[in-house]
Formats: sequence, C-alpha cells, structure tokens
Amino acid sequence: MQSGDWTPEHSQALREYVARGISFARAAFEINARFGTAYTRSAALGRGKRMGLIVPQAVDPSRAAFTNA
Repeated sequence: MQSGDWTPEHSQALREYVARGISFARAAFEINARFGTAYTRSAALGRGKRMGLIVPQAVDPSRAAFTNA
C-alpha cells in the first residue's frame, strides 16, 4: 500500500494506537484488521514520522563514543 493511500481514518487510528503505547508493528496489524488494508510496519513508521508521532531522541553526550583517528 502506498503512503498516499493513508486515509484520515487510518491516520487517526494510527495516532490513537501510538498514543496508547502500541508498537508500530502492532498498530499496522490492528489497522489492517480493522480496515482491511495491507500496511506494513515500515509504512506505519513512515506515516508516523510524517505525522510527527516519532520524535528523534537526543544523543546523550556522556554516552557518545568518540574515537581519535
């Protein structure tokens, strides 16, 4: 299924699942069961990113590995 195929209902369902702490893999599974779609985990992740549901985590400088080359 193409990323452009996400209807507002599907996007809202993804938003609700993520808000409840459900993984993107499980959210895709649930959306597919509910709407008869065929979204993959990757499609759900991509859509979530475009919707702002995935926020990049900051790197903790104290844990960053530095090498001297």
